[in-house]
Amino acid sequence: MSSPNVLLVVLDSVRAANTSLHDHRRETTPFLSSFASTATVYGQARAPSTWSLPSHASIWTGESVPSHGIEITTTADEGHSVWDALGAAGYETGVFSSNVYVTDHPVGLGEPFDTVCGVPSEVPADHQQPGDFEMEAPTGFWYADQFLDWVDDRRGGSGPTDSAASGDDTEPWAACVNVMDGHRPYLPLPTYDEWGDEEARRLQSEIGRGQFVWQFYGDRHPFWYLDALERLYDGAVRQADAVVERVVGGLAERGLLDGTLVVITADHGDGLGEPSPVPDGPASVAHTLGTHEHLTHVPLLVRAPGQTTPRRVDDLATPARFPAAVDRWVSSVSGFADETPDEAAARDTDDGTFTTPELLVYRRPVDGPKLRTAREFCGDDHERYVSVSAALYRDLVGTDVEKLAYWDGEAVRVHAHDAQGRLRTGTGDPTVVTDRVAAERAGPSLATPREQDEAELPDEVLNHLANIGYR
Repeated sequence: MSSPNVLLVVLDSVRAANTSLHDHRRETTPFLSSFASTATVYGQARAPSTWSLPSHASIWTGESVPSHGIEITTTADEGHSVWDALGAAGYETGVFSSNVYVTDHPVGLGEPFDTVCGVPSEVPADHQQPGDFEMEAPTGFWYADQFLDWVDDRRGGSGPTDSAASGDDTEPWAACVNVMDGHRPYLPLPTYDEWGDEEARRLQSEIGRGQFVWQFYGDRHPFWYLDALERLYDGAVRQADAVVERVVGGLAERGLLDGTLVVITADHGDGLGEPSPVPDGPASVAHTLGTHEHLTHVPLLVRAPGQTTPRRVDDLATPARFPAAVDRWVSSVSGFADETPDEAAARDTDDGTFTTPELLVYRRPVDGPKLRTAREFCGDDHERYVSVSAALYRDLVGTDVEKLAYWDGEAVRVHAHDAQGRLRTGTGDPTVVTDRVAAERAGPSLATPREQDEAELPDEVLNHLANIGYR
């Protein structure tokens, strides 16, 4: 048996609640729903953090956010990611995304990859994003095409019609395609903007760029603005779904899909003003504060090599188990670990590799530029927003999961039934969460501290960070 290729698709900011795969009222993910017919769908998947950088670091390493210690003020140490392991096993590796925290930022998440395709120096005319935000990055379709071109280069062919180069007779590859089309600002192309209208676009322009969340917490904008933005968000999710269709369909056309482990998930969701379950906790705006279910509950689909039948798993799961999945599927052919004959025979479908009995979701307190902006917009009241955002999830019997949500010294116990917000709540002991965070911090970090300095980044990268709300 030849080594399977490995593809991780990360739908940046796409929450499970707004996917038709998870019963959203609008058909936002027709491709994912179709893909599920030959894949495993995890109905209770939770992201390890609520923003891109620490969440991707957990997906890369399999460690919790407090454990790996990779944040904006650190640089990831070499040799601890699944991509390092794949490279050492002979895989050609690549990452394709306009998410500069993954590709260009000195935090080092892009270092393990042989090929890094980030923000281009000039956006191709046929891949420009609509609207008035002057986006320096192209749509996700451009990155899908770059990925497929890279696959063709690995095979020495010219595309899906080159039958002589099809199949899995070349050295295996492993790639991540991070799709930013679902990230704010929500700028779906007309083809996918099925529910947006001029009012929603006007409100999005009024909210503007930069760290806009503090305009809501500081009472500069009413929260109903965010209700209107959901119409644009759903179109953006629909477009992200179409980008995934191009990526996966391109592999199928090249005869490579059955020989590839495909994992499709999200690094976090997005908030549209949903209230916090914790008393006095902040409402969910974008993905800056809190661990609301709309921020943590994400889609997760896995198609094992050769899988042809659908499966549904409703146990607690997380994309941070991605390294474990790679170990499972690559071990017998690339030397990651030894496998017994019975274990090898059982690898005909994904069988719950991504499940976990417990999961700690964590985001460090607001600091740096965000803290300065919080003071500017919220004045003395800004202190109520400076707290750890954390939640401890545990699997329950049946389809529910239990969540102990922590904010500012208080905790609420939540039973989450599904992605559409059917919850039951009760009181909880906050020390259970804080003790768990402390325990996971106690081990060695996988990162080296450094000064927080973004001046070395190109202007177009800094402008892109401002457009998506990170500066």
